[in-house]
Amino acid sequence: MPAMTGSRGCPPKQCVEAHPQPRAAAHLTKQEVKGHSQNVPCEDPCGLQVVREREASSNTSHNSHQHPAPDAKSNCFVEEFREMFLVAGFFGVHVIKRLGNGCYALSLPRLCVALSLLCLVTACLGLIAVGSYLTDTTHDLRLFVICIVFSGSTSFFILFVWLTESSKIMAFLAEVDVNEVRVKKPKGLPLVMVAVCLLPLAQTVALLVMTPLTDYFLHTIAVRLLFLSPVFLSGLVPCLMDIYIMSAMHVVVARLRALEGRVRGEGLWTPRLTNEVADHWLCVTKLLGTCNEAFSFVLHFRMLLFLVEMISLLFSLVSLRWHDHCLSYFAVLTTKNLGVVLHFLALCFAGERVHTAQEGVEAAVREVHARYDAAEPAGECKPQAKEEATTPLEPWQSGRLTRLCVHNLLCRIEARPLSVHIWGDSSLGGRTFVTCMGLVATYLVVLLQLREPSSAFDEDGNCFAPLTANG
Repeated sequence: MPAMTGSRGCPPKQCVEAHPQPRAAAHLTKQEVKGHSQNVPCEDPCGLQVVREREASSNTSHNSHQHPAPDAKSNCFVEEFREMFLVAGFFGVHVIKRLGNGCYALSLPRLCVALSLLCLVTACLGLIAVGSYLTDTTHDLRLFVICIVFSGSTSFFILFVWLTESSKIMAFLAEVDVNEVRVKKPKGLPLVMVAVCLLPLAQTVALLVMTPLTDYFLHTIAVRLLFLSPVFLSGLVPCLMDIYIMSAMHVVVARLRALEGRVRGEGLWTPRLTNEVADHWLCVTKLLGTCNEAFSFVLHFRMLLFLVEMISLLFSLVSLRWHDHCLSYFAVLTTKNLGVVLHFLALCFAGERVHTAQEGVEAAVREVHARYDAAEPAGECKPQAKEEATTPLEPWQSGRLTRLCVHNLLCRIEARPLSVHIWGDSSLGGRTFVTCMGLVATYLVVLLQLREPSSAFDEDGNCFAPLTANG
């Protein structure tokens, strides 16, 4: 019997070692399988033939599930999400090109774009930091410079880490092609990509128009243009990375949902079907493993970026003075805070979807196992002993063997639950978001305790007051 027919991308040797073949169970002793009659009564001499015919028809349906006909409306992952990869490649996030099925390489033009953006933002941030240090600037401008430098430097350090992980991302894309994954993109993906580009641009324009810039080492217009690149790209590039990672998680979720649908849709289970489902599970596990290798380190710094942005924005928001001239900053800072929280919440929700899909598969297999437990009689219809262990299995033996195979599969699924890993932390999900928001809330309480009790706007004219009276 062939070792693997469930998934073409899973190495046969690995699947053979993880899942024994159904014929190996023919060597069970007669005492181990005694007293179990499930499919037909033992008085029926034609029951075995009926069961074999049903298993043959069931295996035919298994093969159709095993190698489904590709949907005419579905393409491979790279082709289906071409809008996302096109925009990500334009801004230097996606530096990979597809040479063929399962073959990827670095794209030299896209890599040049990414390196150019890194050099541009680094130069802009350096000029802003040096200019604010060498010249006399207002407290408001210094506060804006601190937020821009911290947020921009963290964002593009993540981009640098992202580029160093390109080989692992190519391994994930190749694994998706090898497994012949066909997924449909969300209908609203083009609108999401347009919004991802327009919202950071609108926030950047609103922030720079209101920024209290002066002619301190360049003309005001030149200073605004100098601020434009790091402010816009530090808001856009992390969003593109989030959508990139969420698209990769969408592939894993689609595979898990397909597996759950197959488990719930099967009526008659056999050891061969159980092995095919186990092979499918192993291939999904390998696919998620390559995804974790590619994005776990990036997710660690993405969580760090969320904390840095929230701390910088809350520092500005808490120190804001409630003056008529300064209230317009409140709307900009609040919108920026809300956008940062929603982006990170969407990323954590994508990780939670993987965990939920894995629980769905586990629940479906548990239902099958419970059905076989309920159908197994206790000490009834003891069959006659067979002369040889190599003779074909009786129906009651087949039911017993199927139950053992399903039990083995359920134990394997429960022993290794699937999740999106974060380097140095637990899995990505709702707990990650709650933990980070707890840290942000603690920092906010500390800032409120250090806030200046009285406003002295008329004395210095700054909209942002120092946190202490002596500042």
